[in-house]
Amino acid sequence: MIEGLKDYIEYIKADYRKWYGRRDDEIAQEFIRKFEAGVEVEVGNKYLKVITGGSVHSFICLKDIGKFARGDILKAASWRSPAKNFPRGNVIARKYGATSWTGAM
Repeated sequence: MIEGLKDYIEYIKADYRKWYGRRDDEIAQEFIRKFEAGVEVEVGNKYLKVITGGSVHSFICLKDIGKFARGDILKAASWRSPAKNFPRGNVIARKYGATSWTGAM
């Protein structure tokens, strides 16, 4: 799970670099540095909360919860809870499906 989470965080950062890095100037590089430094993970009882730029990017299931498997990526419904309709991917399987640097969609 830890290695999968590290890869997921790197995927988010790489997606931002790909999107914003089309410009090759110092301003673009500064935005990329700030974004990458702002990626955080908070540990809760059921979920990991991935935060980018002060907003919730996604939630990751720490264990099997109902119809969700350990490692499933869930879209944020609010600051405190995920959307519980369907998983957007899974960090253990390293399948990020409906996620980008902007969040899980």
